[in-house]
Amino acid sequence: MKSVVFAWLFMAQFMYFETFVSNLPASVSEFWSQLLTTRLGAALIIYGNLMGFLFACTALAISVISFPLLLDKPASSVTAIMTSVRAVLANPLVIGVWGSPSWC
Repeated sequence: MKSVVFAWLFMAQFMYFETFVSNLPASVSEFWSQLLTTRLGAALIIYGNLMGFLFACTALAISVISFPLLLDKPASSVTAIMTSVRAVLANPLVIGVWGSPSWC
């Protein structure tokens, strides 16, 4: 899970610097102004939310079955993660509904 968090932080920083590369804000108020009143700010909000949703789906797919499986049965972490991913791929609607309270 740490690798998912670090990848998310890397992508967030990458998106921020790529969006504001030509005009980095000098203060927090300037950042908020650029974020809320420019097309680049709107793009950062939209793409940032989409990227966050993908990372949340990844975290859900990795952990929805693997954590309970590791607590209940003697299994390796790789086996638990693969089982969790297979369960998500086999039942995407059920897992999506089950995981929806985390993003509502």
